[in-house]
Amino acid sequence: MRRSTLLLGLLAGLTSGCNFFSMTTSGVGAKVAPSKAMENRGSPHKSKLVHGFLERLPNDTDVNAWVAVSTLDNNLVASASVGRQGYYSVFVPPGAYRVSVYLDRDGDSVIYPHELAGQVPEPFSVPSGPTVAFFGLDVRLQASARAGLGDFVQVLDHEIALDAGIPEMAAAEELYAPQFGQANIDLGVYQSTVAFFNHVSPIQFLDEVDLTSERVPMVLVHGISDSPQIFYEFERHIPRAHFEPLFYFYPTGARLPAMAGLLYHLFFSGEVFPTFSRSVLIAHSMGGLVARGSLNEFSQRPGESKVDFYGSFVSPYGGVSLAESGITSGPIIVPSWIDMSPERDFLTHLFKPLPPGVVFAMAQGNSTGKSDGTIALTSQARPAALDQAKYVEVFPSTHVGIMSDAQAIDTMLGWAQQSLAPPSIGPRSEAPTTARLDNLELRHRAYLLRGALRDRVAPRGLHGFVSLITPTVARLRIVNGQASIVLHLSVGQGLRLDELGSDQPLISEPWPLDQAGLHALAERVVQVAEAKLQGKNAEKSSLSVPLSLRFQPQPSRPPTEKEPDELTHWTPPPIALGSGMGIAINSDGSAPRVQIPFKLDAYFGYFGLGLDARYTVWGGLIESTHANILFEPLTMAAGPRLRFGHRAARFTGQVGLSGGFELGVASFLAPDAGRVSNGDDELHRQFMAIPLVYGSFGVGYRILQDFYGVALADLGVQFQSQKVHLPDDVTLRIPMTGLVRAALGVEVRLP
Repeated sequence: MRRSTLLLGLLAGLTSGCNFFSMTTSGVGAKVAPSKAMENRGSPHKSKLVHGFLERLPNDTDVNAWVAVSTLDNNLVASASVGRQGYYSVFVPPGAYRVSVYLDRDGDSVIYPHELAGQVPEPFSVPSGPTVAFFGLDVRLQASARAGLGDFVQVLDHEIALDAGIPEMAAAEELYAPQFGQANIDLGVYQSTVAFFNHVSPIQFLDEVDLTSERVPMVLVHGISDSPQIFYEFERHIPRAHFEPLFYFYPTGARLPAMAGLLYHLFFSGEVFPTFSRSVLIAHSMGGLVARGSLNEFSQRPGESKVDFYGSFVSPYGGVSLAESGITSGPIIVPSWIDMSPERDFLTHLFKPLPPGVVFAMAQGNSTGKSDGTIALTSQARPAALDQAKYVEVFPSTHVGIMSDAQAIDTMLGWAQQSLAPPSIGPRSEAPTTARLDNLELRHRAYLLRGALRDRVAPRGLHGFVSLITPTVARLRIVNGQASIVLHLSVGQGLRLDELGSDQPLISEPWPLDQAGLHALAERVVQVAEAKLQGKNAEKSSLSVPLSLRFQPQPSRPPTEKEPDELTHWTPPPIALGSGMGIAINSDGSAPRVQIPFKLDAYFGYFGLGLDARYTVWGGLIESTHANILFEPLTMAAGPRLRFGHRAARFTGQVGLSGGFELGVASFLAPDAGRVSNGDDELHRQFMAIPLVYGSFGVGYRILQDFYGVALADLGVQFQSQKVHLPDDVTLRIPMTGLVRAALGVEVRLP
């Protein structure tokens, strides 16, 4: 696990654990919606997850796809490069949108307007309210924008270049692969709503997935500021003859209810992966909150997978009490903190009844007598969790160390094996072996079968669309013009064909021994699909937007009261940099100065510290009886600040108190000398350090997403300086005087 700098004060005791506490394009060729795009980035706690399948033509399964979400006036809000994946996930704030999909068919890593391949059938609305994840926004992709897409709305007005880092849909082969590294982990924490899914696929695996064997899928869920790497030692202990490990890699800074919903949808709904007759769910740390939340999504729908066992390591089921302080006064806000606070709804309603048949086990850590060094035992042992757990054991391990504790790992795996139901008896003609094939061989088998199916679908007047889940698992939609059927095709030791919504496979048999057997098997798959379609002729074959997301144009109406923000104290940005042009005068009106101000403020909630520097580019004379003084100093000062207005506010303000020095070399000239004179008028030169203290006031107005125009004013006192000895035994002291300064400039906020 890694150290994180999420929140210095709040998270100092948590960063030893699972560190509890942009798009992938260059030159975006579309108009960007400033308000919605800014809200997506600046108020990520308000953003909602939207997800859908990309139903591709068989020839397009190896083509990189780019998904764009735009407002109805054709401004880009969010985008994601999804590679070869058959699905997409993006975050958007509440509003009305359309989804467009472009395919890089020429493989040049550039998306052109003419590469538009499909859109969600109609505009949709993402509502505000407690629901944070929406599914079913599927897109059926066509041959090209020039073939049948005339009614679609073009989002791009020129090409864009895809950056590196497009999600790979292939076996990682080891848990220290680059996609599990710190760069993607940080994207998941700090840019959860705008960047993570541009680089990472949420479904990860070390070996190509084989769902045709008797191995039981085991889904592993990591914690905050972490990745599947935390399961390195655990994965080495998994008996591979019994379990098929799958990893859920998700942005840990996102809202936990959304991540729980996505976990359920991807692995257990029967929509993405076929229905599992048996499965195991294991989680570490905050991943336990996500995993337990996913179990609340179960509703015994047709085709839903069966979870036999859920086990968690050192999960904070009672929450983290300091999370609320981080929400209200932290320098940055990570949305997942909202759901880790014991005072918020997610934890309050987490322990609903478990789905039927689930055995729950808890491995707790206690390395200090009261905690595992990160999570208190009182949080790990929440009474509501203990009431549902069948197995509970405490290990003398730290928050991270427990994932390398052989006794804890073996105990958890033993509980899992004891809890598995007996395997169901399906229409399998021969029980497959548990030996694992080479990854390349598995991918080759899947490629051959998809090719054989493609050659048999079109001659029958059918249309086949493919959504790849992994290289060996595909979701198929077969359409005959009047009706459609969704099937899951799994290739491995054998072949398995499942119908969406059914918990029994239509076909399950060993892999054919030769080419003729392969073609015969492909023929059987198509015949089964045809037979299923015959009974569905009255059903709708086209895609549609889910009822909950249907867009209804609203007549104009008087403004209503603004929906209250879930975060009542949304904090300023942590860093503010500013510069501009200013003028300063003394209270007696002498010595006006033209200055270039620089400011750097760092905030911890609404309070912070600021550093001011002012460079004098022109200074007037200070007139006195014995000499005229030319002093063009560099001013350095620092002090506390108080900021008003959150990071996305249109207007902001600040007040502060600073103390420092005016530093520079002063020239003492003859009393009758002007500012520009010859060297004979100079009586003396001396380095001066004049102390000053002043109060500052400022207001700002947002002109761009992170840029504000600002006006600043300072009122203060310049104290007496040291004595200056002039010729003819004259002693001079610059008197104490008031000062007034004003400046106009630009301030940039760093997220």
